Amino acid sequence: MTRIIRWVASGLSVLLLALWGVVWLTGGHGALLQRLSGGPAGHGGIALPAGLSLGGPFSLLDQQGKRVSEADFRGRWVLMYFGYAYCPDVCPTELQTIAAALDL
Repeated sequence: MTRIIRWVASGLSVLLLALWGVVWLTGGHGALLQRLSGGPAGHGGIALPAGLSLGGPFSLLDQQGKRVSEADFRGRWVLMYFGYAYCPDVCPTELQTIAAALDL
């Protein structure tokens, strides 16, 4: 049994080393993503689909149904979090992280 575990561990180590080598030779994860997606790397090294962008003007409805835009928040810090109606694992953790950041 330990022989099988050693072979699996050795195989995984070789695979990870080979993957690291490919990323290093291609110039990092941004260049690799650019090559895989066929387009330029976007925000944070992630290639965004054509026609999509992050940031910029927006218009949304608030919890009272009133339309708000980026102009309503000009000169202030804004944090928008789009959670889910039912999210038992990730959302509470993210909300705790946001609350801790706001406390700081």
